[in-house]
Amino acid sequence: MNIDVKLDSNLNLDATELEKAIQEELEASAYQIEKQAKANCPVDTGYLRNSIKADVDNLEANIGTKCSYASYVHDGTYKMEARPFLESAAETVLDDIEDRIADAIMRLI
Repeated sequence: MNIDVKLDSNLNLDATELEKAIQEELEASAYQIEKQAKANCPVDTGYLRNSIKADVDNLEANIGTKCSYASYVHDGTYKMEARPFLESAAETVLDDIEDRIADAIMRLI
């Protein structure tokens, strides 16, 4: 899932401050997704849940896991129902990210 932020404005905003505000909202959202994905994740041993991590750098966030069986749990198999712990977390948190970024920009004005 990708989200692109494009500003089309004649506002006199400091680019560094603007980037910092967007980065802060992105970080907050990424860590919320991580937290929610862990809450949604089915648990047997706890390995999958504990492997979910958010990595945020340079206006880019990656939330996921390197657990080898994560995709089988998330997407399901012919023998097992899908349990989309990460996708549902992202959808919940990202529903209002545009509003939060807009609010952050408005605080700079």
